[in-house]
Amino acid sequence: MAYALGVRIGRLISFSLALVCVAFAACSDGDPAPTPPSETPAARPSATLPAPSPTAAEEGAPAPPLRATPTAPAPTRTAVTSPPGGATGDVSAPPASHVTSADLAARGVGTPGRGALTADRIVIATARVDAPLAAVAVPPDGAMPPPPSLDVVAWYDFSAFPALGGVFGQGGNVVLAGHAGVAGQGLGVFWRLASVAPGDFVSVHLLTGQTLCYRVEWNKIANTGEVAFDAITTATADEYLTLITGAQSPDERRIASARRANCGDAPPPAPTPSPLPGHQRLHIVAERTRITLVEGADVPVAVHTIDLSFDNLDAGVAHHLVFYDPAGAVYFDAGETVGRLIGWRQYIPAGPRTGAPQHYTFACVIHPDQMHGALTIE
Repeated sequence: MAYALGVRIGRLISFSLALVCVAFAACSDGDPAPTPPSETPAARPSATLPAPSPTAAEEGAPAPPLRATPTAPAPTRTAVTSPPGGATGDVSAPPASHVTSADLAARGVGTPGRGALTADRIVIATARVDAPLAAVAVPPDGAMPPPPSLDVVAWYDFSAFPALGGVFGQGGNVVLAGHAGVAGQGLGVFWRLASVAPGDFVSVHLLTGQTLCYRVEWNKIANTGEVAFDAITTATADEYLTLITGAQSPDERRIASARRANCGDAPPPAPTPSPLPGHQRLHIVAERTRITLVEGADVPVAVHTIDLSFDNLDAGVAHHLVFYDPAGAVYFDAGETVGRLIGWRQYIPAGPRTGAPQHYTFACVIHPDQMHGALTIE
């Protein structure tokens, strides 16, 4: 279901955001999309939102968006209040977790970085996000397009709007959005964004091969009928990420804010618990002949079996993972897969133990120069 929303940026700037709930029993679908309000000199356009309908227990999907005017005057900030009566709320978030004007003011106002997209991938371990980035330009009419697909995170290019947005590594407010799910199509990349907590890290892989890190400061709900989205997308004093997805109700959005941080402060992601005693998950993703170790790089003494989960996202491309012991001998041959293949599983013995940490390596023997990594078995 697509809904239009209005937001005030100086004068009223109209945002539109598509919110599609995942097709569970609690979802309702088939509602016609409302017609966006038109802007006339005689009257300011206003948001038109249908009455909220019940949604699934998890969060719905956004195609976040915005309408703005490139020459808009300085924004007028408006405090955000809790969702109006009738909204179901976000059951996965703690009570009173709503964005306040103090949250937004604390980020300050700065000059937005400008230029092309400088990164190709974003990783949020606590939300199980390891996804490609795609540049999405906000056109002069301010209609912010949705993310291009369920598994891609959109970076919004606000070049037409001098006070909004930012660029990875160049400063400002780097505005990102991802679907949480689309009815009839499945879950989206930001389905678990609600699980991200203050103190968690977001890492971004630059095209130069460097990694930038951001520490989450808050993860809250904003009501689209009351929040001043100019304050959410305005360039910040320090470099911030603003992550946007849908929430429980059509007039709510989940917003997570993360400030640029030293990657050395980031703890290694905790591996996903295994239902089997003595097992630990090792999650590896291959995409565009590049390999990413998402979790499980450190294997503690108590673990005797490594549960390899391998995602080959390169459609029609073969990858063949082989693991090597500290002496360089083949330790485990995981075999060949041809993408696109998600969740391919193998079980690897974690040993033998020597009483000291041992460093194992792995590589795709078809693309060894581009695709290799390491793990430590204690």
